[in-house]
Amino acid sequence: MLLGHLSGVTEQIRLGFGVTLTPFGFTPPQRIAEKVATTDILSNGRVEWGTGRSTPMEQTAFGVPREESRAMWEEAIDAVVRAANRTMVLVSGGSRASDELMLEKAQESMAAGATGLIFGRNVWQREHDESLILVDRLRRILAKYPTP
Repeated sequence: MLLGHLSGVTEQIRLGFGVTLTPFGFTPPQRIAEKVATTDILSNGRVEWGTGRSTPMEQTAFGVPREESRAMWEEAIDAVVRAANRTMVLVSGGSRASDELMLEKAQESMAAGATGLIFGRNVWQREHDESLILVDRLRRILAKYPTP
């Protein structure tokens, strides 16, 4: 309700959900898609949606098998994206991924029609010069796919 209200009283700020726990044990993907789509419409496209798998303690409490949580997380994200009839924005997090893996995911996502990329600590928790090199490589990928 707060984001719906903010949609009506603001014009430029991005509105986001923070991290939505997406393995099926937490929230059904259809409900997530409904909330994101409604806020996106009300805000004229200013919604931001972040996802996560949670902590092992929360996973246990909600009956989400830890060893299956990554696959469940990916399946739920896919279901939300399909339900919203939109293309996925790549979200990177969790354990540290190699630069090559992140660049490969970025390339695949943009080629599939993603509207942008969001990276977390995999980019920023490193030496400054390393971050600049990776960001430059990501910019080159983005430049190949201009948004309408």
